[in-house]
Amino acid sequence: QIVLKSGFGCAKDPTCLKCQFPAEMELSKKLMNIWSSKEEVSSRKAVFDQLRANSPKDVIVMGINKGMVHLWLNWVCGCEDRGFGVRKSTLMVPTDAETYEVITGKGFFAVEPTWTQKFQIDPVYDGKAGRRGHRWVNDVLLYACLDLIANGFDVIAQDVDIVWAHDPRPYLREAAKGRDILTSLAPRWDGMGPANTGFMYLKSTFRTRILLETAMNMSPIKGKSDQMLVNTLLRHQVFRQVHFEILPISLFTLMNNKYWPKHRKTALVIHAVSIRKTKRLRADKLLYFNTSCVHYEEKLDPCINDTEGCIL
Repeated sequence: QIVLKSGFGCAKDPTCLKCQFPAEMELSKKLMNIWSSKEEVSSRKAVFDQLRANSPKDVIVMGINKGMVHLWLNWVCGCEDRGFGVRKSTLMVPTDAETYEVITGKGFFAVEPTWTQKFQIDPVYDGKAGRRGHRWVNDVLLYACLDLIANGFDVIAQDVDIVWAHDPRPYLREAAKGRDILTSLAPRWDGMGPANTGFMYLKSTFRTRILLETAMNMSPIKGKSDQMLVNTLLRHQVFRQVHFEILPISLFTLMNNKYWPKHRKTALVIHAVSIRKTKRLRADKLLYFNTSCVHYEEKLDPCINDTEGCIL
């Protein structure tokens, strides 16, 4: 039986139901049912057809709310500054109508958030994982990954607080041959590691699809952490046939004191984990969301008047 647990607690309750908040469980079930309704599936099919018309080798997908727009645009500005073509192969999953308008206004594909008429998500992002609306952003991103995999797309699922120093797609396509799932490293030995769901390459295989379907079915009892859920499934004996590997930390690195100083010259992808992302990106000359970028708008920059104290 699959067990969800943090730090291997909750040993006397293998379903882990006692560890969860009943209200969140019911909300998660509601969100899953709304997302899976015929109306929403039909709505998403239209954007998938638009994506397919571009014949992408893989689709980049991110979940986002209003408070994260500046981080996503930093990725966009960085990619365009380096000449990486990402516009025609990127799908955004916004959790509010205002963010949807920003994304489509920039010429990117997005899932129209019609489902938010029945399930509203807090648009605030306070810079910390799993807090406020971020918990639900992660849920809908997981659902979108399953949709894309089921429609035959290979998927790069990433957080918005990421910078591409080099285009990782050629490396990922080669590394994923004969494999189902590649992820960056979460250097932890508890239930939150070793897979980092902040950057994943998901091949469209039956094994990947079954794992994601299971993750979606279990999402009502996952609590706030999608990463714990995915790691639990990857470790479980039921999924031993899933070919899963960790990407090299020297190429897919974390912007923290331990890894970033070692790998700043070799990194393809940089993940600005923790808080004060904008300040740290600026300090390392990785803040591309500025007046030199065509996508820059002052109203979308939450740190414009507080460059030192801003926690985002």
